[in-house]
Amino acid sequence: MLENLKAVESKKRSLKERSRGSDLYGQDLRQHEEEVYMQDVEDFQEIQPPPTSEVSKGKKVLQQHKKGKTIGTFFMPRATPGGQPSIKSVMQSKETKEKVDLAVAKWMIDASIPFNAANSAYYQTMFDAACSFGAGYKAPNFYDLRGYLLTKNVEQVKNFVNSFRTSWKETGCTIMADGWTDQQRRTLINFLAYCPRGTIFLKSVDASDASKTAEMLYKLFREVVLFVGVENVVHFVTDNAANYVAAGRLLEREFPTLYWSPCAAHCLNLMLHDMGKLDEVSKVVGHASKITKYIYNHCYPLHLMRKHTGGKEIIRPAPTRFATNFIALQSILVQKDALRAMVTSKEWTLSAYAKESKAKKFVDLVLDSIFWKECAIIVQLTEPLVRVLRIVDSDERPAMEYLCYWLNPAYQYNSLDLEKHRHATSGLLDVIERYSYANPDLMSNLTGEMRLFRKAEGDFGRVSAIRDRDVMLPDEWWTCYGSTAPNLQKLAIRVLSQTCSASGCERNWSLFEHIHSKKRNRLEHQRLNDLVYVHYNLRLQQRNARGRNYDPIDFEDFSANETWILDDEPSQLTPVELESFRNEIATFAISRQSDETLNLDDLDTGDEDETNNEENVERNDLNVGCDVNEFGGTEFGRSWEPWA
Repeated sequence: MLENLKAVESKKRSLKERSRGSDLYGQDLRQHEEEVYMQDVEDFQEIQPPPTSEVSKGKKVLQQHKKGKTIGTFFMPRATPGGQPSIKSVMQSKETKEKVDLAVAKWMIDASIPFNAANSAYYQTMFDAACSFGAGYKAPNFYDLRGYLLTKNVEQVKNFVNSFRTSWKETGCTIMADGWTDQQRRTLINFLAYCPRGTIFLKSVDASDASKTAEMLYKLFREVVLFVGVENVVHFVTDNAANYVAAGRLLEREFPTLYWSPCAAHCLNLMLHDMGKLDEVSKVVGHASKITKYIYNHCYPLHLMRKHTGGKEIIRPAPTRFATNFIALQSILVQKDALRAMVTSKEWTLSAYAKESKAKKFVDLVLDSIFWKECAIIVQLTEPLVRVLRIVDSDERPAMEYLCYWLNPAYQYNSLDLEKHRHATSGLLDVIERYSYANPDLMSNLTGEMRLFRKAEGDFGRVSAIRDRDVMLPDEWWTCYGSTAPNLQKLAIRVLSQTCSASGCERNWSLFEHIHSKKRNRLEHQRLNDLVYVHYNLRLQQRNARGRNYDPIDFEDFSANETWILDDEPSQLTPVELESFRNEIATFAISRQSDETLNLDDLDTGDEDETNNEENVERNDLNVGCDVNEFGGTEFGRSWEPWA
């Protein structure tokens, strides 16, 4: 490798010496680099073997080596993730790379593609595949994308979805259904299946041409249950509208071992929505939103707030739109002391902001003791509902583990607490009767094994089982230690592995709206269904690897928090603020370059760049949630700590 690099450097120096004083030096050098790179590509393509054994591949490579091939023959395509970079890519100038980046950015801007599309797990993979193909690759056209390529993606995703059937046999699944009306006033009904492994999108049904009666919905539900398998369905969750309730009851009547229930998250949402209409609550919410609007619409106050809160935000992402106000009140109440300290600090009182009329009103709002007292009362009343809402609305863990009390080992062996909830035993017996329908022997075995679990006999009483009661997830705990009671073990795993809300459906509507925009409202339903089917299930494949990631303020999707962030009339950047942040930026740039051992001469300090610096500062103000964090806040896109 070193010899090869030295040879390239030697050729480069000789070319530079020959071209010294010539205006064509840069062009000749790039041409030389291109020749070196193309030779590497040709060498690699020449040694590509047909689909044979690994031994044959090795022999082929050795033969090429004996022929004197270059170093490029020993490496896979340089564009693959983690692959060896090519000599050309290492020697490319910043201008060349910027030219490619500009081409990509120009396409995204022209096609109105959101910039957060670059966060897709398949973004870099696309360029890797194109680069590995080599020069001359032509991208698929419009008809290929919407035709056979979409069909092939649907087939691949179907194989992924079918792999979930093995999980359903063990843990069972919950089918979620929810209706939605698109821009053409068509009624679409989404069907998804949930299990601990994840949620998958099954299909979408266009029900526009039929009246949404209980009988019609029941037939749709029945079809989905039969597709998934009656033996695999434990729970069916829908909206709590009257026609959905009636259809759910009909479904339970035909399939006695299946449970139907309304969406728990939706029910809690309605409760919080009604509470938010109270004058006392809306007054406090309005007061708090004025505080957050002022902070998030001014750079220096935002910087100062993050400094006093230790980089934490006063706005938190909420699980649902109706819970946003109460989550925000909880979050701002936690930072009460930090906000008060901020507006009474020397940094604030000596700043130019302290003299402005809006800033004085902001200080009065923060120091209003009556507001904080009323805020604390509202938070105390709504906190239990919000806590339960977070449980039932989570995609990360099965919610039933925390709601099916008797089967959870963390609760079962807390005798004092269990004594207060004796009715939980009666609820479990109802579940056993439903599960062992028309099988009296199974019912007897289950009730007998209840005693083993209650007395912690057999594997239930192992030292590791006792230690893991509060550590492991309940369904996993039963998998490890429930062999003493095999029948109850199977029932416990199936029950504790379910969810009780259709939030996955509701979150999916935004995806439909994005795909089925006004520009594409003539899109036929089957292609719409295929697009969502592929998109949603591809996202599922990536979710297990990454987990949830919240942006402190995501300007691509701030609709839920807009009343807490967007000011009615955003203020202009003041000269004092411009000067202050110019100094901050200069200080930050110098320190970062020092850390990276860069040359300080690279800093732009010329007079002709002064205008550009001012424009950049103004852009930073517009992207207050993105760039200001360099001065003390969390970086844009970093995961938030979950609210406790």
